[in-house]
Amino acid sequence: MNQQAFNNMVLQFYPVYLRRAILKAAVEEGLVINNKKQDPNQTRLNLNDTLDVTDDETLDKKISHILQNEEICAFIEEYEYRKAYKHFCYFQIAGVDVERIKKLAEEGIFNVFSKTSKHCIDDSSKPTIFSNGDNIFLKFSYILKNYEGVEIKYVMLAILDINNSLLEIRFDKIGLAFKETETFYKDKISKILEFINTKLGIVISNIDFKAIVEYMIREEKEISVIAQQMTRNGTTAYLQADEDDNTIPILGELDRFIKEEDGLFSRSDDTRELKQRLQTFIDNIKIKSDLPKVIIRFEEFNVKIGISHNYKGTDFSLFLLYGDLLREKEVMGNVRKYLMQCREELNSLAPSFPVSS
Repeated sequence: MNQQAFNNMVLQFYPVYLRRAILKAAVEEGLVINNKKQDPNQTRLNLNDTLDVTDDETLDKKISHILQNEEICAFIEEYEYRKAYKHFCYFQIAGVDVERIKKLAEEGIFNVFSKTSKHCIDDSSKPTIFSNGDNIFLKFSYILKNYEGVEIKYVMLAILDINNSLLEIRFDKIGLAFKETETFYKDKISKILEFINTKLGIVISNIDFKAIVEYMIREEKEISVIAQQMTRNGTTAYLQADEDDNTIPILGELDRFIKEEDGLFSRSDDTRELKQRLQTFIDNIKIKSDLPKVIIRFEEFNVKIGISHNYKGTDFSLFLLYGDLLREKEVMGNVRKYLMQCREELNSLAPSFPVSS
């Protein structure tokens, strides 16, 4: 792997919180010493000749220092398998043949990652493979160059969840100057899907997340829709709730008005009929309107997710995780589990559950 491209990515494009997390993880692994509070006159005990960045004054200097050590660079390569990513998408898979994957690894189709290795092995010419229980990770590494000739290493991660017959592709946003085309992410995802299908022989199917989201909204799951783009009769409207109020303008406000004025609507048969007609009118708009984009807050996890359906004219949905990615091990796993649970519930109800068309 191009070492300078690797360094550029970590130093210039990893956010501060991620660089801090990497330094902290390297310290916890015993690869680095970073004593924040220590008497400068006190002799430091370093029996294993561990890299010591205590005297480096800034985070950037500490990161630059550790990037000179190949063992720590290899550790960062491993960290790329477990960090959270801003964007992700899911696909249904079938026909995973573990023996075939093993044979391909033996034939050199992949680089094989080992946690015991102290050397960098990622290569832009072929993916790196890593298995962890029933999950198989394929890391696709790319060398991207901007207009000024600066090169970076860019990673997209494909995870084969064998138990749940699920493929997840994760990646981070990259600056416009490094994108080769306007459909950069779409093109990369398509090539990854093609590789997995043709090389591994895995059958890949799209998941109808538009129907799942509509089910979650209609069944009032533990979510708050805080923004949505609606298309109806050729007209598109973008509705976003205030920061301090999860109520979506117009439709959400009408829903709340009906609930708050229940006493008024219950006074007579005529007012009860009016309430029913209003509710039916609102429900029909929700059902018959297309939702190409929506932003949802998962209350249980306190996380906000944006979803773009039929991304760039494809049949899949692209997800965006908002906020700093500090809870690497739990956030994405919890969101996926929740979405798949709602998918199973919807499948058990189909075709009785109405969806937009």
